[in-house]
Amino acid sequence: MDFRGKDGQPFPAWTDAESLFEAWKKCTAGRPCDCTGLTYDKLRGGSGIQWPCNTEHPDSTERLYVDAKFWATPGYCEAYGKDLITGAPLRPDEYRSMNPFAVTPRRCARCAGPTRCSKSFPRKF
Repeated sequence: MDFRGKDGQPFPAWTDAESLFEAWKKCTAGRPCDCTGLTYDKLRGGSGIQWPCNTEHPDSTERLYVDAKFWATPGYCEAYGKDLITGAPLRPDEYRSMNPFAVTPRRCARCAGPTRCSKSFPRKF
């Protein structure tokens, strides 16, 4: 298949794994999964990579959220979760009322206790 964009250029623009990774890096800029400081060689290397690994911290950081910048603020979220009991999606105002700046909303829900097996269960076969 010869997919082409409106400009006549091949679509998608990448031709190998490394060029795809470079395109992905551009997509992640400024997002929680920002990997703009990561290189393809570092990605293929043997040691793990800690996030974020962006242009500000190209050697990665030891811990997330040391700058107290959280991604759960009501103005930033795109989805506000669901009610645990009814499953209904939360409206932005409901989320704001439960989220005192970066604390994930938690609500108690009824939990079924463990089921009991009969005494003959393991020897039933």
